[in-house]
Amino acid sequence: MSARSHLNACAIVALALSGCYSATGLGRARTLGQTHVEAGGQVELTSNSGRLNGQTSLPWAHVGALVRVGVHDRIDLGARVSFAAIDGADSVSVWLDPKFQLLRSESATRGLDVALVTSAGWHQVRLGGTPWHLPQGALAVLFGVNLGAHQLLFSARGGYQAMIGTSMVTQHFGWGAVSIGGAFRAGRWDLSPELVLGWSPGVTFNAERSMDQRSGAGQAQIGFSFAHRW
Repeated sequence: MSARSHLNACAIVALALSGCYSATGLGRARTLGQTHVEAGGQVELTSNSGRLNGQTSLPWAHVGALVRVGVHDRIDLGARVSFAAIDGADSVSVWLDPKFQLLRSESATRGLDVALVTSAGWHQVRLGGTPWHLPQGALAVLFGVNLGAHQLLFSARGGYQAMIGTSMVTQHFGWGAVSIGGAFRAGRWDLSPELVLGWSPGVTFNAERSMDQRSGAGQAQIGFSFAHRW
């Protein structure tokens, strides 16, 4: 495989992974409550790494919008969209994020909240005009420690993604991730910084290397979201 082909293979997978588990922007571990609505935006900075001719990294950034609606005291319906573009490549993703309250503290200002988010998404990457389609699903368990009006957040999550492209065998792989972050209340706004670390062991590269040297991809995300509540 030529050096250019190695680079393109790595770029395709790395760009694909940049949206495979867009893990930020899920909000608090406490559902909004029936009839309440939150809407806002987010910025997500991602660094992917894959073992292709050594460790190869690719930085990437998405900007997007999010909305959540409380349809029941213990159920929210959420959606996120995001977009990114760099020289010769662009990316767009759409996620639907129902949230279910598993444990709800009696007080919103103290105690522990636990929520389950079941996400379904679609991500498209275009590299040199060629589209790559990535249907995907994810589960996230959010743990929120209430500290007055604010919430300290931890999560564990995992999911599945397929990568479908022209004239290529469809790839299937799973991933897992953990995160730490917070939701800080300022009036009717929630300001939420997050750090997510993930790993996908099943990603492989068509490189002239042994399997243990050309599989696996890691991802680190730093996200900042903001949402106004009505």
